[in-house]
Amino acid sequence: MYAVVEFTDEGSVAVVPRNWLAKDKKKCSWPMWTNQEKIQHAVKQCSEPTTSFMCLSVRVLYESGNIHILPFLIMVFIIYYICCFIPIPAVKYSFHIILLHR
Repeated sequence: MYAVVEFTDEGSVAVVPRNWLAKDKKKCSWPMWTNQEKIQHAVKQCSEPTTSFMCLSVRVLYESGNIHILPFLIMVFIIYYICCFIPIPAVKYSFHIILLHR
């Protein structure tokens, strides 16, 4: 089970396993790793967060059991934000897309 979340303090969007979300779904654990492959692997495997993970404020945008649809939904949410918040001096939102290989 996965969720698309917006990190409210930094304005980025990512796919995270639901077990990284706090019970109230307002906080999310996120690894401090710089290696994107390691992060992608942890997300795909729904690895349990460790004490080294950061606790970040989030807003859940969507939840699904199907990870394959979520990268597409991230792009939809970004387009939605761009269209709804005009004028935009600069695009605020960055996003993480997890490439999935079968």
